[in-house]
Amino acid sequence: MKLNQLSDNPGARQKRQRVGRGIGSGTGKTSGRGQKGQKSRSGVAIKGFEGGQMPLYRRLPKRGFNNLFRKAYVAVNLGGLQKAIDDGRLDASRPVNKETLRSLGMIKRLGDGVKLLAKGEIKSKLTIEVDGASKAARAAIEKAGGKPPQTAVAETRFNLQLDEFVQVQSQLPHGPVYLVNYPHVEHVVDQMRTLEKLGREIGHYPGLLLKIGFNGMDIFVQ
Repeated sequence: MKLNQLSDNPGARQKRQRVGRGIGSGTGKTSGRGQKGQKSRSGVAIKGFEGGQMPLYRRLPKRGFNNLFRKAYVAVNLGGLQKAIDDGRLDASRPVNKETLRSLGMIKRLGDGVKLLAKGEIKSKLTIEVDGASKAARAAIEKAGGKPPQTAVAETRFNLQLDEFVQVQSQLPHGPVYLVNYPHVEHVVDQMRTLEKLGREIGHYPGLLLKIGFNGMDIFVQ
């Protein structure tokens, strides 16, 4: 094989059709458009026009809507995770998060988050932190002895929120003092509500919150 013998596959390249180049070509004079009339001119678009009657695209009813807040998740399958573990590229003893998946090349871009799907089989015990998971994928992770993805995410968020809450709480005076317009009160209340919600998700309630009571706009530390 030499360079001058290289050629493309038969039919891969076709010459463009030249119109208006003589009657012998079959597309001369009127260039295959017929004679006269609107269709022989350029710059007109009459597709969909039905002579004045209501066109089909307006006769049919509208269905559904476009959700402006839809999320575009990147899918990761259980089979891909198991293959990465079998190949020695993924350590099953360490938590798997989005950055881990990105470094392995399993996802190229994060989009609005990563969703775990149940295609394939998982045998290893995994703790995976993703933004969503199908019911079948969650069940397969639990069956293999791992933590459900949503629980792992909730625990991470809970711990981060708890750390922030402790920092804010340290700025409040201690003792049976009622606080009405004390700085950070509203922030503490928001933190408490968020912690309570996250605590329910992961199935436990931190003892730290029992030390703080909230009643209306008054917050007191016991």
